[in-house]
Amino acid sequence: MLEINQKSLTVPLIQGGMGVGVSLGNLAGHVAKCGAMGVISTAHPGYKEDDFESNHRQANIRALKKEIKKAQEKGIEFVVASGRDYYGVTSVLDPLGIKCSAILGNGAQYCNKEGKAIMDCYLDKEMLKEIKTNK
Repeated sequence: MLEINQKSLTVPLIQGGMGVGVSLGNLAGHVAKCGAMGVISTAHPGYKEDDFESNHRQANIRALKKEIKKAQEKGIEFVVASGRDYYGVTSVLDPLGIKCSAILGNGAQYCNKEGKAIMDCYLDKEMLKEIKTNK
């Protein structure tokens, strides 16, 4: 069973991250309440914002912040997943006032809200050398 911050998934399912207004806080919240993992997509969540056509970057940031806050206010654990490292993620989230756990380095590390590494799963250098030499 997958566990994040002492919360277990009772349904072994991760909702797909469908963009442009499909996978937002409402759908992710309902999926999470059913015991699975909900996903908020970052692909144009601000498409309904008034200034989306003229200022899509700020519209998307504003809308994403609303969707994350909406999920957090419902008591849903929000976790960001990124290929970035911890400081790459917090440099984006801190100005938005969002504190959350993070799955980083494309799954290689999991950090709690305080930035403490809870799990590291980096590739072993010796194993990589062996793979490289055994073409």
